[in-house]
Amino acid sequence: MSDSLMTIALAIEAENHWHRVAEGQAAEGELYSIAWEREGAVWEGKIRRADGAAFLSARIKVNVSLPLLNYGHVVVPDCGRHYVNVSKALDIRAPLYRVTASNAGHPFFAIADESGDFMVAFGVVSPTGETEIRRVLPRISQRKAMVGGDQDLSLDVIWSQHQGSVRELPISLYIQEKAKTWVHSLREYTGVVKANEQIEYPFLPAAWNPTWCTWTAACSFKMDDRRILENARVARDLGVRTVIIDDGWFGVGLDDDHGVLNVGDYYPDPVKFPDPVKLVDQLHELGLKVLLWHAPLCVALTSQAYARMRHLLIHQNGHEFVSVNGMAMLCPSSPEVRQYVTDETVRLMRTWGVDGLKADLYNCLPVGSCDSEQHSHDIPDGVDAVEAVMAAQWQAARSVKAEALIELKQDYGNVRLGRHGTMVRAGDTAYDVDTNSRRCFYLQAYAPCVHNDYFVTSDRAEPRAVALAMIRMLTAGVPTFGNDMETLPERLRNVMRAWMVFYNSNVAMFRRSREPQTNDLSCWQGGDAECAWVSAIWQCREVCLPASKKVFLLNGTGRGDLRIRVSSPLSVRFNILDMTGRVVDSSPLVIKDGDLLHIPSGGWADICVIRDKE
Repeated sequence: MSDSLMTIALAIEAENHWHRVAEGQAAEGELYSIAWEREGAVWEGKIRRADGAAFLSARIKVNVSLPLLNYGHVVVPDCGRHYVNVSKALDIRAPLYRVTASNAGHPFFAIADESGDFMVAFGVVSPTGETEIRRVLPRISQRKAMVGGDQDLSLDVIWSQHQGSVRELPISLYIQEKAKTWVHSLREYTGVVKANEQIEYPFLPAAWNPTWCTWTAACSFKMDDRRILENARVARDLGVRTVIIDDGWFGVGLDDDHGVLNVGDYYPDPVKFPDPVKLVDQLHELGLKVLLWHAPLCVALTSQAYARMRHLLIHQNGHEFVSVNGMAMLCPSSPEVRQYVTDETVRLMRTWGVDGLKADLYNCLPVGSCDSEQHSHDIPDGVDAVEAVMAAQWQAARSVKAEALIELKQDYGNVRLGRHGTMVRAGDTAYDVDTNSRRCFYLQAYAPCVHNDYFVTSDRAEPRAVALAMIRMLTAGVPTFGNDMETLPERLRNVMRAWMVFYNSNVAMFRRSREPQTNDLSCWQGGDAECAWVSAIWQCREVCLPASKKVFLLNGTGRGDLRIRVSSPLSVRFNILDMTGRVVDSSPLVIKDGDLLHIPSGGWADICVIRDKE
């Protein structure tokens, strides 16, 4: 790989020893070699023994080295939830990153140069399961100081590769140095994975429904059928089409420090929901889809399920594993557990009559495998085991309803696992719409249907702040809400309603692929040659108008104007609308490159191209 900025070196663990893998012809004393074939950014090869003999492999190690520069931005190996908090040059030098069952991300990283432009990206295309990414250089002393003189960044990517006795071991890597942005590179990388493994995602139009969730509307001890129904009526009138009945419907929720936690006992609380079927029927009569929260593997230590299924819980080092939020976890590597998840999925959907489930809390799983001797294991890798559980639930849900909806969350909605649901939601980001956007942007690289985490704000918020948040949500994915809709002031409802009318009227346009125009992700576009949208957010100052007959230009910045870039002058007619959807200007116009277009902050422009101006 001499023509690349990166230097790649391979090693294989076989016969209980690490061996260097020579590139090309193995020299004297070298046991293993690989010959690379390149197609674009993808490098493929097969590791062989020099003598042609069969071998047993245990682990593969890829060392990636490149110059240690003052990088402008990094995207660390992740599921897309946590990378937003580790984006500086120092962060790529962390001692360890992991792809695990609880953080089932991608062995992929990208780096921007000192100017912020895309520089290079690396990823392992071959299936890896649980993976470690360790920093080799720069070195850190035992006294926790950086050792001077190192001028390379060097990372080891290590994963298990158990295929029995083989004469050759295929490996596929991704190295890109010419992408427009890191999102484009991640999309290319995950596209290769999809193509190689023939991954197909389900398409259900209802997955793009705007959604309201009970989670942050009020503490779960206040959740009941009346509150849900009244909120649902308001939400429906604002344009919401799906309701999620979240954690706490069966008893004490994780947000409630009182009472006995009974996660795992998935039967409706008789006080909160005396007649759950009637509630679901009423929501259906409003024209709403209904999803029910379910954490397939979580078991509270005080639940009846804990006593009943204790033999199926994950053990490590001879002890029951307990997660940071006090949960025991059923072992996903057990076929008996996967059958239990299948049966529970069918039971919940049939008894409630819901349209699907919100699958949650796989992120509570431990790093590493279960060592319990009380149940059998048929899948050794944790990531593969979680995928098997997700696949079992997805198939079970569809056996009840062919068009079942399953909402997955970011920690486990990677390019492979995302096919076992209908939408992937950003990780929890209540009251932080900007982090929510960045988490969604990662997902937009590969997931066809991305849901924002549920937007929630104070009833005392300013309308323009809500309008800017609405634009960020539409830029990032499907709009979702977690506010108490009953108490939401009319001034805020008016803004939400205007933007929801806009979204629902153009949902087919928003289903099409989107991409960033800039490296800082402050400008995005989507749609096609007939109808497109461009969104300016954060500190964006200029946008490129795509060559479409109709363009919606969303102003999610704090400014009242945007500089327009066009390849040639355009004669257009347009409407300028404020944050409530009120037309404030509608004059024919010729747009030239570099012109300022005045659009109220939180509003949008509806632009129709009459003809290109010669």
